[in-house]
Amino acid sequence: MKILYQKKHGVLFLLCYFFSFHVSEAQISYFNSDVFWSKIKLMKESEAINISENDTVCIMASNRLYEKDSFRFLPDVYKGAIHYFVIYSHEGNWMVHPQKSLRDAIAMLPDINKDWVIYTEGMGKLFTTAADRAMRMNAQYDVNVIFLDYPSIKAKWRRTRNYYFSKHNATIAYKNFTSVFDTVRILKEETKLGNHSLNFFFHSMGNIVMEQIVKHDSLRFINQNKWVDNLIFNAACVPQHHHKKWVDKINFAKDIYILYNPKDFTLGGALLMSKKNQLGMKVKKPLSQKATYINFRKVAGKYHSNFLNLYGYPPQNKAAINLYNKLFHGMQVNLKDTSLYKPSYYKHIGWDILPAK
Repeated sequence: MKILYQKKHGVLFLLCYFFSFHVSEAQISYFNSDVFWSKIKLMKESEAINISENDTVCIMASNRLYEKDSFRFLPDVYKGAIHYFVIYSHEGNWMVHPQKSLRDAIAMLPDINKDWVIYTEGMGKLFTTAADRAMRMNAQYDVNVIFLDYPSIKAKWRRTRNYYFSKHNATIAYKNFTSVFDTVRILKEETKLGNHSLNFFFHSMGNIVMEQIVKHDSLRFINQNKWVDNLIFNAACVPQHHHKKWVDKINFAKDIYILYNPKDFTLGGALLMSKKNQLGMKVKKPLSQKATYINFRKVAGKYHSNFLNLYGYPPQNKAAINLYNKLFHGMQVNLKDTSLYKPSYYKHIGWDILPAK
């Protein structure tokens, strides 16, 4: 009976994993269309830009191939070299302005004295969908966003092939993004990021980037002191086994949060593909004493992405959005508030976030 039960639930996970991709395919079709790309205007470095405080804006650091003379100028191809862009909305278009450095890009923003989120995504992101998420984060939470972009999908490939494509590119991205993190650290120390909070947010396969930075001993470049407020591992698509070992090595963040959901169907698919329990789903002891674990099951159901209101998706849960809002603005989670949190039912690991009343 136990074998039948496991097989039955394995099939359910697989069906839901691939069914969820239908929504993603609709997103890809929309964001990769000629009509959508025609609204993205690649500017010349010499062109002046004028961004107001009310404009939606983000910074993108991308390791994609950059073909400035092509219609789709940041295709789904890994190159390795980092290119920086300031992206902002203007008269129904997205203006994409290349920058020589992260320092130059930050100088273009209208208000550096907002809270900052360094944001890394997971599987399924074209340049356009990545930019859309970064812009939405800026608009929804009123934070400055630096999005770390790597190719994580081929529009014409199937789900399984894209899984390995994305995982490979996330695994090697640490080689490029470690230097970005170090630059952010330097700019923070020079107060070039203003005087508000600085937070790192890794979602899904994006968590592989930080895992690999630690495992390849690249952490030493950024681990000298606590210069980051919140480090957030969200729905982490990385093996949970031995996660304590690499999480315990992180010293640069004042607070570390591991947000998980035992019923996350997307990570259920990753479990079937990798044969390994995922940190964002089937987390187990031993735990890192440096991290706070928060179970999203009661507010997220079976969903994987709960932090942005996205095209083609229903609005996100209010309790989840309230928590992310605190984290993105550098605040600590008040786990003593029993109206919002209680000790988790799942293996007594961390805390359950409760639905808003």
